[in-house]
This record gives sequence, C-alpha cells and structure tokens, in this order.
Amino acid sequence: MGHRLTVRAQHENDPATNESVAGRRALHRFALRFLRRTREIGVRVAVGAHGQNVLWLVLRETLALTLFGIAIGTLPPSPPPT
Repeated sequence: MGHRLTVRAQHENDPATNESVAGRRALHRFALRFLRRTREIGVRVAVGAHGQNVLWLVLRETLALTLFGIAIGTLPPSPPPT
C-alpha cells in the first residue's frame, strides 16, 4: 500500500501523466457526446428530418469544434513554472 502512494506522489507532477489523464478525459467526453448525438440524430430522422439537414447539423458542429481546436492549439505556450 505504501509503495502505491509513493509511486502516485512521484507521478502527480509528471507532465506526461497529466497529459495522459487529460487525454483520456477528453476522449471519454467525445465518446459520450457521440452517443448522445447518435440518439438525437436517430430521433430527428424518425420524425422526418431529411438527410441533408442532418448532414449540415453534423458538419456545423464538426467545423465549430475544429475551429475551436485550431484556436486553442495556436495559442502561445504558458511560461514554465519557476
């Protein structure tokens, strides 16, 4: 038990570990969003939405997420902690 606590304490400040955890959380959020959207699209089609309307719905959201990702990715890095 003590060994696990020591290993955990050593990895708390490791940037690679923090990025891995953040990546898994982001992936989980996208998976949940995908499941919700799949149900929503199914309901829309069931009530009579046309394929083109559903396509534009998905493309708009994809474009918005892409532009947001580009904006975040092009921000200058924060200075390293001292």
